[in-house]
Amino acid sequence: MGIKYLRKVNKKYLSGTAIVRLDLNDDGYRMERAVPTLKYLLKFANKIVVLSHKGRPEPSLTLRDNKKYSLEPESVKLSKLLEKKVDFIGHIRLSEAGNEIRNAKSDSIFMLENTRFLEGEKEDERELAEHFASLGNYFVNEAFASSHRKNASVTGITKFLPSYAGFDFENEVENLSKIMKKPKRPFIAIFGGAKISDKLVTMLSFRKKADCMLVGGALANTILYLRGEKIGKSLVEREMDGAMLKIAGLKNLVMPKDFRKKGTIILDIGPKTEKEYGAIIKKAKTVVWNGPMGAFETKGFEKGTKKIIKEIATSKAFSVVGGSETLVLIRKMKLEKKFGFLSTGGGAMLEFLGGKKLPGVEALKK
Repeated sequence: MGIKYLRKVNKKYLSGTAIVRLDLNDDGYRMERAVPTLKYLLKFANKIVVLSHKGRPEPSLTLRDNKKYSLEPESVKLSKLLEKKVDFIGHIRLSEAGNEIRNAKSDSIFMLENTRFLEGEKEDERELAEHFASLGNYFVNEAFASSHRKNASVTGITKFLPSYAGFDFENEVENLSKIMKKPKRPFIAIFGGAKISDKLVTMLSFRKKADCMLVGGALANTILYLRGEKIGKSLVEREMDGAMLKIAGLKNLVMPKDFRKKGTIILDIGPKTEKEYGAIIKKAKTVVWNGPMGAFETKGFEKGTKKIIKEIATSKAFSVVGGSETLVLIRKMKLEKKFGFLSTGGGAMLEFLGGKKLPGVEALKK
């Protein structure tokens, strides 16, 4: 069976209370992307209950100790985006929350407190998933960025309710599938960021798919280290396995030719690398990018990442970019409309492109 998309659901099945899973673990961009789905549901659902998470709180601590992870500020932001009050339920007693929701007036929207405050969420505990499901009549997943995780509020809940993919979730699957199936060539993949282990599966799957892979960030440092080159005190991932050695030996890997440094610490790609990478991007028909080229948050070392953004933005290639850090910079530069598709997923995007079956995606096929 294929994914059940909200867009294709008969409107008569959308009455009652909709439970919508969002991913609010960023600067607000993912919330903005979910607005069309929420506004659509407001036309048909009697009530909407939003589930989401933020950060990595410790469930054994009190809510007061975990206050910085509270979703209350997000409920205020969502109210402004929807131009409609979102009632925040600031506790994690689900039975009590269920009563509040059932007794509320029609057309109400609720946001529950951080799902990660609850023990059993990350373990996809069946009992917790059933509690979540008891809050509504059907489930809509609009959290593609969380769908590589098997959590009670992402996958477990689908065992108890009719479940659908939201509009943005559908866009993610559609655009990332284009890359997997038949990309136009030359097909260029760009990988940056801190950890090579996060991108192992995707890079190995791309060794035959991509015409070449451009590398930057601390990820490049690790490959240089594996090749026996001097990297000074640069950030490097020292815990590694055989798969990393395979990547270091790939023939279609294009490594930086120069760097911007602070002492012996590599913090960005250099001007020669920018020029070489830019020339490759100009010829590309398809570009996939995940991860910055350096420590872009530090003044003077954002140049490499900005240059790559500009090169892709002015190219004629169909481009897909993911990773929250990179998206933040693209939006600051007001160039988001110059890209083919901006994926809200970091790890989820990489795993999907690497050919892995995402639990949150597979759960919507049942």
